[in-house]
Amino acid sequence: MARARNIKPALFKNEILGVEDPMLTILFINLWCLADKAGRLEDRPLRIKAETFPYRENIDINGYLTVLHRLGFICRYECNGLKIIQVINFDKHQHPHKTEAETVLPEYIENSDSCYLTVKEPLNNGSRPADSLNTDSLNTDSLNTDSLIPDCGVSESIDSSTPVSSGVVAKNRDITPVKKTRPISKNQDLAPTHETWEAYSEAYFSRYGVQPVRNATVNAQLSSFIKRIGFDESPHVAEFFVNHNNQFYVQKMHTVGLLLADAEKLRTEWVTQRQMTGTQARQADKTQARRNVFNKLIEEAKANATN
Repeated sequence: MARARNIKPALFKNEILGVEDPMLTILFINLWCLADKAGRLEDRPLRIKAETFPYRENIDINGYLTVLHRLGFICRYECNGLKIIQVINFDKHQHPHKTEAETVLPEYIENSDSCYLTVKEPLNNGSRPADSLNTDSLNTDSLNTDSLIPDCGVSESIDSSTPVSSGVVAKNRDITPVKKTRPISKNQDLAPTHETWEAYSEAYFSRYGVQPVRNATVNAQLSSFIKRIGFDESPHVAEFFVNHNNQFYVQKMHTVGLLLADAEKLRTEWVTQRQMTGTQARQADKTQARRNVFNKLIEEAKANATN
């Protein structure tokens, strides 16, 4: 049963959600409404979709929930056979009515035999999370900078030093390549595509709950992708791609063909930890168009001044 919850304007200035798919923000808000007094709800993607986007089709709710988990806004886990979502720091931002029923869902207990996370962790790229909210956030109490950092082992994945406005990397900005921590096997008995396929298939299963199709076409595409990107970086870029929320990628369900088609673009986004969305691309195009108009007016003004 959905419940009334508090939403403060600062949520829409959140530096993490602000550069992600807007659907993530809508979903996160409704998770508050669906959660019980302790901030927990059953992890049932189909039911959550029906409650959040009843009139929209082609919405990958399971994928969005996985992204929210990895960004540190929720924790997805299973306890005693029951799949559960915990909204992180729910009690800091919400004040349920005293008559609201107590939760009947068990909390996540780390290192417990009966509880475990249901989302596989992405490759650790060495980046750190952005400050989640400013002090005028989801309630009247001030929050510290790690108020939404999870306590249940969710990896850190957003770099607060790389704000995204138009989606264009600044010319003078020094880009430090992300750290590669995934062990790369040098076993000569394994196919050259083995590591990349493992990274891709693990991320794919974590997002969609099924194993991706592998056939001769996919093998050829992976080989071409590795030749273009390089053996060492290919597994990292492949996993980054599956977690990408570009609308076109989501609609096509992150096929290896798309990974190959956008190989160099995806490698750049992985290094800079910036996902270029269609909205950002259109914004950058409009900004450039306005700049061209102003430059032309300035040139005409200079020419008139010299005459």
